Amino acid sequence: MRQVGTLPNENNAGRFAAFLVTQGIAAHSEQDGDQWAIWVRDEDDIDKARDSFETFRRDPDDPRYKGAEQKAESIRMEDFRRRVEASQNVVEMRGRWK
Repeated sequence: MRQVGTLPNENNAGRFAAFLVTQGIAAHSEQDGDQWAIWVRDEDDIDKARDSFETFRRDPDDPRYKGAEQKAESIRMEDFRRRVEASQNVVEMRGRWK
């Protein structure tokens, strides 16, 4: 996990992290002192995330970021549903080989 940058307020950091999720980049924000850090999970996404970060910093009110939180939440819920579904297909073999 790598830090893309920091923003001064929680709302903007959350919106930007959500925007990254809508772009297929696993990201989240967390408080880091008096700033909010944005973290990206996959090393391969760092360059794209940093480019997007600079664009966001120049104009955080750009319409492309509108509704990012709702879209990201939908994506996260779908991902969670898929993981739960996949875990139901796992058969625990420990203790069955006696």
